[in-house]
Amino acid sequence: TARNEQAEKNFRRALAADPGFVRAQAGLCEAIISRYERTNDVGLVPTAEAACRAALEADPTLKETELALGKLYLASGRLEQSEAMYRSLLRRAPDDADVRIGLGRALARSNRAAEAEKSFREAIMVEPGYWQAYNSLGNFLFNLGRSDEAAAAYSRVTELAPGNATGFNNLGAARMTSGDLDGAAKAFKQSLELEQASSAYSKLGTVYYAVDRMEYAATIYKRATELSPEDYVTRGSLGDAHWFLPGGRERALQDYRRAAALAEKALAIDATNAQTWYLLGYYYARLGENERSIRYLNRAEVI
Repeated sequence: TARNEQAEKNFRRALAADPGFVRAQAGLCEAIISRYERTNDVGLVPTAEAACRAALEADPTLKETELALGKLYLASGRLEQSEAMYRSLLRRAPDDADVRIGLGRALARSNRAAEAEKSFREAIMVEPGYWQAYNSLGNFLFNLGRSDEAAAAYSRVTELAPGNATGFNNLGAARMTSGDLDGAAKAFKQSLELEQASSAYSKLGTVYYAVDRMEYAATIYKRATELSPEDYVTRGSLGDAHWFLPGGRERALQDYRRAAALAEKALAIDATNAQTWYLLGYYYARLGENERSIRYLNRAEVI
């Protein structure tokens, strides 16, 4: 997140010096969307829309603008528009890994797993030294529950970009899902040494949650919510830790109420995200709103 914020500052500085610098305008849009994807702060989406619109008006044919638009469409649930944008780019830039990564993400969100995996692996083929290609394949495999394969892809990320916290953060998540909690904790700590990121704190908190160290888990989750106060996932995780602490139920309910409110805001941006619907169903179940919970869980099943 710190890197995203620094990128935004750099792009804004470049635009202040040269308002007609279209690549900086497109880069600003993409940087803001990347921060949204990491923080779930829905207030960032209109800002990204404005940056992309300015870039599009200045030069609708620039590849960087179209890449940013594809990412914006994907983040806001406009899956068909996102896929169309990436396919258009692919015809003109078949050796650009970012294009194939974007297409893979759009296909994955559309539940077309085989096509998505092919696109991610093609991204590695066209740019075998590009860490983002391995990271994107790892994310795809991880979301399918193929944790060991995801860990192998993330390990490659840490080799190609050892100074980047993302690879260690994701490697930790894959190890945790595979049951290697010690290895997961080590990877998360390596990630945090490189960058104080909310996602790494949140996942490290989950390691301690898994081994029933609830007080410590709550402390770690609290740090994550301080870094990303609009992230409903992290807020809900804090509620989970509080739920199992002595005298913590009221704090947990406050966390779940806040998480539900944030998730509802996220749905206003992207109503196609099954995870958001599922977590809302879970939060409302904890809050005792069973009818509402069932409605949200049923919606998650059909997306």
